[in-house]
Amino acid sequence: MKFSAVFFSLVVVMFVGIMTGINVAQSGIERIEGAPYQSTKAFQIKKVDQGKIEVEVFGRQVNGENRVLAVYPGNLLTNIGSTMRDWVTTNTRQALEWLMKKL
Repeated sequence: MKFSAVFFSLVVVMFVGIMTGINVAQSGIERIEGAPYQSTKAFQIKKVDQGKIEVEVFGRQVNGENRVLAVYPGNLLTNIGSTMRDWVTTNTRQALEWLMKKL
């Protein structure tokens, strides 16, 4: 009887913890990406009358006067990770090509 009560209590605590974690994760995703009814695109292009278009970049409307001047290059860790990925991909392809030629 005592074991059943402890087991049931642990199951209830785990269930409540999981539900709380899912709720916190969902609110974090909405904070970063926006609500589900909002657009998640970084760039929005809308066609308006007479062949003109409206462009929004990260929610700011861009026209001929205010252009986006620079693209964010990323941070140091992103650049290191990208370089390592390219190195591993290139060397793996070369090793597999060498192996296939030997077989």
